[in-house]
Amino acid sequence: MEALPGRRFGIHPPPLITYLKDILEKYPEGGQIIKEIIQNADDAHATEVKFLLDTKQHGSDSLWAPNSAEFQGAALYCYNNAVFSEDDWNGIQSVQQSVKKEDPLRVGRFGLGFVSVYHLSDMPSVMSTDRIAFFDPFEKQFGKGETGREVLIDKDLFQKYHDQFSPFTNVLEIGEEHFSRKYFDGTLFRFPLRKTPSPDLSSTVFTVERVKQLFESFKEDADITLLFLKYVTHVSFYERISSDDEILVFEAKNIIDSSAEREKFLQSLSVRYGPNAYYAKHCIKTNSEGDVSTQQWFVLNSVFTDLPDRMKVLADELKFLPWIGLAIPFQTDKLNTIQGRVFCFLPLPSCEESMTGLPVHIHGYFGLNDNRRSIKWPAADQKHDPTAEWNQYLVKDLLPKAYSMLIVHASQISSNPKDIYRAWPTLEYVKPHFSDMTDHFIQIISDEKVLHLHNSPDEGKLISLYDSVLNTLKSEYIDPDVENTVVNYLSICCHKPVVSLPENVMNCLLKCKHKSKRITPTLLRDCVRTFGVTHCTREEKNLLLKYCLHDREFSDLYGISLLPLANGSHATFSSDCHVPPVLLPTHENPQILLPKTAQSSHFIDIDLPSDVMATLKEVAGENVSQLRCMKAPDVGKFMPEVLPQEWLGQSIVEWTPTRDTHPPEEWLKTLWAWLQKNFADDFSDFHDLPIVPIKMTGESYQLMKLDESIPAIYASADEPFSHGRSCLTRMGAVILEKFPFLNYSVLQRYILPPSPCGVLKLLSKCGDKLSLLDLAPSEERYWLRHMLAGVDKLSPTECALVSRLPIFEKLPGSGRPNVNEFISLGSKPCIAPLKVHLPNEIRFKQNLVTMDDLDSQRLQELLNVTSLTVVDVVMHHILPQIKDSEYLPVEVDTVMIWILTDLSTVIDKNQELISSLKSLPFVKCNDCKRVSPADAFDPDDEVLKILFEGEDVFPQSPFTNPEVLTMLRKLGLKKQSDLIASDLLTIATLCESCDSNEFYKVLKASTLLKYINSNSSLLSDKLDGKTLAEHLMRKMWIPSLKTRPPNYPCMIPWYEDARLLYSPPEVFPLDTSKLVGAVKPVIKDDVCDNLREYFKWQKTPPLEVLVEQLHVTVDTWDRGKTNTHINSNQTQQVEAYTCDLYISIQTLYQKCSFSDQKKMIECLDGLQFPMALERR
Repeated sequence: MEALPGRRFGIHPPPLITYLKDILEKYPEGGQIIKEIIQNADDAHATEVKFLLDTKQHGSDSLWAPNSAEFQGAALYCYNNAVFSEDDWNGIQSVQQSVKKEDPLRVGRFGLGFVSVYHLSDMPSVMSTDRIAFFDPFEKQFGKGETGREVLIDKDLFQKYHDQFSPFTNVLEIGEEHFSRKYFDGTLFRFPLRKTPSPDLSSTVFTVERVKQLFESFKEDADITLLFLKYVTHVSFYERISSDDEILVFEAKNIIDSSAEREKFLQSLSVRYGPNAYYAKHCIKTNSEGDVSTQQWFVLNSVFTDLPDRMKVLADELKFLPWIGLAIPFQTDKLNTIQGRVFCFLPLPSCEESMTGLPVHIHGYFGLNDNRRSIKWPAADQKHDPTAEWNQYLVKDLLPKAYSMLIVHASQISSNPKDIYRAWPTLEYVKPHFSDMTDHFIQIISDEKVLHLHNSPDEGKLISLYDSVLNTLKSEYIDPDVENTVVNYLSICCHKPVVSLPENVMNCLLKCKHKSKRITPTLLRDCVRTFGVTHCTREEKNLLLKYCLHDREFSDLYGISLLPLANGSHATFSSDCHVPPVLLPTHENPQILLPKTAQSSHFIDIDLPSDVMATLKEVAGENVSQLRCMKAPDVGKFMPEVLPQEWLGQSIVEWTPTRDTHPPEEWLKTLWAWLQKNFADDFSDFHDLPIVPIKMTGESYQLMKLDESIPAIYASADEPFSHGRSCLTRMGAVILEKFPFLNYSVLQRYILPPSPCGVLKLLSKCGDKLSLLDLAPSEERYWLRHMLAGVDKLSPTECALVSRLPIFEKLPGSGRPNVNEFISLGSKPCIAPLKVHLPNEIRFKQNLVTMDDLDSQRLQELLNVTSLTVVDVVMHHILPQIKDSEYLPVEVDTVMIWILTDLSTVIDKNQELISSLKSLPFVKCNDCKRVSPADAFDPDDEVLKILFEGEDVFPQSPFTNPEVLTMLRKLGLKKQSDLIASDLLTIATLCESCDSNEFYKVLKASTLLKYINSNSSLLSDKLDGKTLAEHLMRKMWIPSLKTRPPNYPCMIPWYEDARLLYSPPEVFPLDTSKLVGAVKPVIKDDVCDNLREYFKWQKTPPLEVLVEQLHVTVDTWDRGKTNTHINSNQTQQVEAYTCDLYISIQTLYQKCSFSDQKKMIECLDGLQFPMALERR
């Protein structure tokens, strides 16, 4: 062939070392080196990758490469369990001719990425299958132009060049047997660490520490690095520093729950555009020196077939796969979303360019920039770059589909919606290159059932946006409590498919082309009307109301039972004018007037939030319901319903402003300022309400109900009031402290001033409690008496009131003993006479009042009551008590002596008193007997003294005083002339029965006989139907003559008997003594004819008595004849006496009846009469 003219011309390739240096300047020298090595292992279908930092120094005596001694020291090993193919051996020797271009599944198989190892080593080497290869870009080991050399594995070679090949033995559990077998089942890279800078290649020196940093940089992404690798599931890092032991310092494992599906997916990728996708749960476990951590991931890998035409062209042209992978953390405790990064099987370096702004990691078959640090995007200088265009299609068209597929599938298997919602994009965070995909994603996802129902009977059910009611309340800045209540109510009570979504999800759905249903006040009001709020709590109802008011459509409130009342219930909003109003406080009539303890159905709940209250005021102002603003008359009308229930019906209550159930501190001041402004002095609308302050004790107040009937008085600060306070309090009065906010002058109907008139009016209100004054000490009564004495006048009613008060001192000795010394006047006051000294012994059964002090005398004057006179005291008090034996005997003596002596002049002037004294048995006759003056006898009358000697009929000491006796005589003390038949009969009876001295007995009888003889007319007086004479006939009271009278013959016997007294029938008058003296007792004294008549005493004794006397006489005469001591004279006297006696008998005989005469003859038969008698 003829030589062509000219000379050689064309582009000359640069030296290899120069080329490599240029590449290294583009590739990062950090952890990306490790990732590139792992990527190559993944392309080789390796499942495990190991790294070892080895500092062992190997020998340099037997080297195959004679100049390689400097590479026998510290090195980084990388092992994977795949083997090199012939293509791999060829590819690793080709610069920028990666087999990846022909096989899309071999992403970085020894392309530019492998060149990055020259950052750390000047002489890399690799062992796989049957050979070992050394790289020598400096051409120092094997000759000029030789950039490396391979050698077959051989035992003989190993033995000959032992130092050269010993670094390929006893490392990462690899022994020496492969040299014997001449085959190594796996791949082992060795990268001797650069010890000194290589200016022609890299100035980076990789020390042991620098390699450790390389490990650490990988650890930062260790939990995500394995997510999208096709085959590698286990990466581990070891160190052999100071010993022969290899120490595991870190490892990462990817445990996939569906490995078979993954394998099937990878195998199907060889079919171009075949539809394929698989979902898997990945568990990435990392172990850093014993510190184990686990992260669950849900991963989608999908290769799409439904591609735009242009994208199909690009796929064929670039040999790229339409592959999208997505990963989201699954069942994690992490609350924050991840920072999504871009992967091309391995994560791109963590920098701004690799961040997507999405909460998912995105793997794609992206076209990368030359340095493999970022995705290639269209730019001004590469608008038509097919790789950038491809990337754009991948993100805009395929990523939204894959993203939706991931969300749908994850929603179906996840029990925690939060995990899934975190995977939705937050639109404002999405980076510009990925923002174009969001609209497409939203349109796709809005038709899918990916929204979780919450708080509903279908808890956890998935529904689509079209079927749901979106909870958009957060975006409307609705209070969280309101939102929760509204959502729960609509979901649970109304069965609405409400979905509450995170803000990022909500923002996505709100951009959807579909018009979604949302929670609105109108929806809520309709639901409340339809479903009611029976099962809602009070707080929930209030929160529902707040949202119902949100749109201020007040006319649409009708029919919803959410109007909060003070009693805890809720009324139904109504426009019916017949519905009772519900009141709402205003500025003029503030809510403080109706304390928060209100229990009324007529008032709005004033504890509502201020914004709700403000809105309800607007409602009240529009007159669309029964809610209206409160007016002044409403306060009095409804206040009973707003005060604490325990106050109702109580006269006095305890108010503690700090208690939750009591009105606050400012309530009372505000109320009274409002009352005095609006009601002047007419507070009738507030009667019976406890609004009057009594006193303050610590943090509490006592309040009194406004009631005219309550005895209330305010204490005076100017005068001593201690006794008055205790006195009035005792009687039920309420003593109020003065409070500066009260105008007491307008409250005098209810609260009295501490003046005499005020106290008087107060007492009129005390009612039955006035009786408690009986328990008051004297100081309190003195005070009350002094106060009442200060009034100007008393009405009849007031007089009756004062008369009831026990403030008057009782006269000592009056009333019951040991009883309070103070008494009341009563309706018939008994006031002791002034200036009259009464004996201490005087006791009055009835209370008498003494008016000795000026206050008492002033009250007596005001009451117009008079004191008793002394006569009144004696007549109506002392004498009745003596009559009723209510005095002790010694007291009777003292009192009566005082009356008879000190009151003698008074007695003389008062006939009534004299009459009372006459009949009163006060005269002491002995220690046990008292008689009236008319029943006692004058002790100075001698006859009476004899007649009643030894009897208790005479006044005894102290009634024997001459002055007293004189008064007693005026009162009817008996004298002789006052003796009556009964007295005489009594004396006669005493004579008969007494055992006194015979002398006094006879003396008494003789005196009685004489008295009767002188007052014989008394004998006719009748006693018990009989005359006195008849009574005396049966009494032995007449004394007999014990010695014969001078005219009685001495020789004739005289009647002798031991008896001293005889009854009238037993005795004979003295003038018949000669006729009967021997046989019958003879009265000692002569008696009048009346006595003879009354006692039937005859001048001639009965015949039988005379005969008896005659017998005695004859016997005496007969005995005398033989008695030598009897002289003749005496005998003559007997004879003469006998004759006289006989003549008397004979005279009487002649007057007798024949039978009597016969009896007489029998009596006289046998008598021997004296001679003289016989001669007669």
